Amino acid sequence: MVCGGVGLEQYKIKGGRRIGGSIKAAGAKNAALPILAASLLIEDECLIEGCPAISDVEKMKYIIGSIGGRIREEDGGLLVDARQIGDNGISRELSESMRSSVFTAGPLLARRGHAELYRPGGCKIGTRPIDLHLSVLSALGAEILCEKERIVCTVGKGGLTGAEISLPFPSVGATENALCAAACAHGRTVLMGAAREPEIVDLARFLNRCGAQISGAGSEKIEIEGVTALHGSRHRIVSDRIEGGTFLLAAAMTGGHLFLADADAAQMESLLFVLKQAGCRITVSEDGIELAAPERLHSVELIKTAPYPGFPTDMQSQMTAALALADGTSQIEETIFENRFGIVKELRKMGAQIEICGKSAIINGTEVLKGKPLTASDLRGGAALVLSALAAEGESTVAGVEHIDRGYDRFEERLCLLGARIERMPIEIENPSEKDWRQNGRRKDSEKKEEKKKKELPAQDHCLPAFMCTAVSSPESGIF
Repeated sequence: MVCGGVGLEQYKIKGGRRIGGSIKAAGAKNAALPILAASLLIEDECLIEGCPAISDVEKMKYIIGSIGGRIREEDGGLLVDARQIGDNGISRELSESMRSSVFTAGPLLARRGHAELYRPGGCKIGTRPIDLHLSVLSALGAEILCEKERIVCTVGKGGLTGAEISLPFPSVGATENALCAAACAHGRTVLMGAAREPEIVDLARFLNRCGAQISGAGSEKIEIEGVTALHGSRHRIVSDRIEGGTFLLAAAMTGGHLFLADADAAQMESLLFVLKQAGCRITVSEDGIELAAPERLHSVELIKTAPYPGFPTDMQSQMTAALALADGTSQIEETIFENRFGIVKELRKMGAQIEICGKSAIINGTEVLKGKPLTASDLRGGAALVLSALAAEGESTVAGVEHIDRGYDRFEERLCLLGARIERMPIEIENPSEKDWRQNGRRKDSEKKEEKKKKELPAQDHCLPAFMCTAVSSPESGIF
């Protein structure tokens, strides 16, 4: 029986097979979500192609629908119609369902002059404040009211006004909210210290197709000349460099040979550099990226996560898992999130030798990992555990599949096409009421047995010391 009527699932994985073949990454989660949110700016229909089939996209569709937007599948994409959106805010439940709910703040404020939501949820990988998002909106003229978890953003009849904004940290989300809010603001906005990720470039490309005037996306300085209104357009989401990197590491960890079709090597330069250091042969062409793994990965002296174009924090967990099998000692320093070594406890169950020293993981590679029952607690960590199970000896299970579903499109199906033995299956958990009934039943049975034993004892046994009473009731004691 499934607990609470909710279907909890896990992966059952048989390790020891090489991962190889050809695959194409799905559309990027980190581009699809802000672009879907940005469609709220537009009083017209937009066709967004290449959205991945992941749970976070489904949640964003619910959020847009909850405020009056309409979304339907058409021509292999999502047709978004935000002409009838209202002033009602994003509910607490939807806000807390994922961190990307905050992407709606800028578009709603620019379009309706009002945005209301709650502090967003997401993976528990460390402190992830939204202060920079709010400060950007404030700089453009918004009034921000925070009531515990509830956030209300408003702007006067004059609307938002362009400004010069300098970000103290290249926050991807804050940059995206700034682009959306400033696209229809009065005047010119200059954003310094902007995030440079490819997904930022993709958002700017979408907005420009809708009539925005944005230049410099992909650099530290972005300029936005506000326009009166935006119109509909057709746009295809850029491919997911993180999902692509995860498939490359699956092959690298299992000694496989993989071709990642239509991949942009320039967007994955930092990862490819590390893979070469680890002994992989990388061949780049116009058609994609080819990886041939060594029999055993080499250790890498030091990897530091950093904002793009540095090594992505979203690949850190997968790389930690890979280097757990490398020949020698490696070090990974996490500079973005303080709780992103959460998978180390699970990897140690498999035999990994990893020590955490402050912000760094010291990884002493071992030749073999053993299959074990594992539990994912976040998106990228969950993917890393799947890779470890594929490379391990024996069978593993990975619970917490719902985390992986947030960012990987049909992950197990596509891994199977590459040679993996992975099966999605339900987790059988007793209903709490049934569990209580069983426990009560066992307790009553135990009480009846004890009562029967007391009746069978000789009359004087009630005066015996406790240890002798135990002996009397045991046939093996020889007292009988």
